[in-house]
Amino acid sequence: MPSLRAVVAALATTLALSAFAQPAPLTGDLAEIFAAAERGDPEAQFYYAKRYYFGRGLPQDYEKAATWFLRSADQGNPDAQWYIAMMYARGEGVLVDESKARGWFERCADQDFPDCLSSLGQIYWDGEIATANIEKAKKYFLAGVKLNDGYSLWALGKMHLSGDGFPVNNAKGLDYWMRGARRGVMPAIIGLGSMFKEGVGVQRDEVIALKWFRIAAEKDWPDTIKERDELEKRLTPVQIKEATQLQADWTRIYNGGLWPTRLNVVEEFSLDIAALEKRLVINTEADRSWLERVKKACADKSCSSSLSLADRKNLAAKGDPTLQNNYGDRLNRVATTPKQRKEALEYLSLAAKQGLPHAQVTLGWIYLHGLGVPRDVKAAFEWNMKGALQGHPEGATNIAFQYENGIGVAKSVEKAKDWYSYAAAKGSQVGLGSLRHLNSKGI
Repeated sequence: MPSLRAVVAALATTLALSAFAQPAPLTGDLAEIFAAAERGDPEAQFYYAKRYYFGRGLPQDYEKAATWFLRSADQGNPDAQWYIAMMYARGEGVLVDESKARGWFERCADQDFPDCLSSLGQIYWDGEIATANIEKAKKYFLAGVKLNDGYSLWALGKMHLSGDGFPVNNAKGLDYWMRGARRGVMPAIIGLGSMFKEGVGVQRDEVIALKWFRIAAEKDWPDTIKERDELEKRLTPVQIKEATQLQADWTRIYNGGLWPTRLNVVEEFSLDIAALEKRLVINTEADRSWLERVKKACADKSCSSSLSLADRKNLAAKGDPTLQNNYGDRLNRVATTPKQRKEALEYLSLAAKQGLPHAQVTLGWIYLHGLGVPRDVKAAFEWNMKGALQGHPEGATNIAFQYENGIGVAKSVEKAKDWYSYAAAKGSQVGLGSLRHLNSKGI
């Protein structure tokens, strides 16, 4: 069982990565953020502190970061409370003070902040800076699990597997670790590798074990590269290929692309995304390949929301489908004349014919509702399907709607539910609402 200090050290990687993953949500320059922070705005104080903490736009300075985190935390900001608790635990910008760390964890745990709930669970589990209390540990971990906290999932899995605070229950332990792994919790991923390698609580399967160790080794976690290499020495080329494919499938589903899987939806409806994708014949590589193409096209602020319509048109002349779509979509939104609507449709069609799912789905929507063109429900279905088969969530929603109501295609509620399920899992709020509606009617 890792101690709180070990957990804190592991979280250092997460904090460092978040510097790149979280753009400052406040608009305006640093002077504006600072002015708002000085006026006492807790959100501005928090984001100004993060600038110092990560060295983003300001020199990295833990002492100044701690000062601003404390100001925000004193006003009840749970994000700031978690950061300052971590800083007291690690001695960053402040002296190590485990009592203050626990105090700040408790204050943000009272606001149901997931990271603080799991941190308190760890404190009472290992008894390092407070008297060990397994019941309190379970209480905090269970509260964290209700909020889908990854570390809490790992901890409860460990407790069930080891019989620490619960009767030994391998099935529950495996379930918690699988849920944690979907959230990228590395101790759960490594634990699954060990379970399948040794056959502890599950049937021994070194191919599946290799899958998990390969996933962990990609993140350079200690000893996982050694575990991976040792397994590969024992397995056949066919087995290694199978494990590599299992790893690729897992990474694709749970590690992003243009439309990452929404785990809360997967769990709410007990969806098997891999099986659903196979049944719907989704091109599972499309969203990752388009993600790279879109990133490339949008380099140098080519997709900035502040670009004028004229600038967008000039960029669209390069022939890139993303840039064509950006111009066509914006023009379609502001068009006031038939000529403008025709031009918008031309650019969207250019992008759609090059395979861009965004443009394909926009065309599907236009034809489905006859927006500036004669309504053509068969053309709508064809364009929506092209986008949906590349994983576009709104394309999937549109296809589901057409199947549900028999518009441009033979009516099939069963197919509608499949497409709504996929759309919801990939982030469509309309798809999620429609799926819940159908389920509530018992369909």
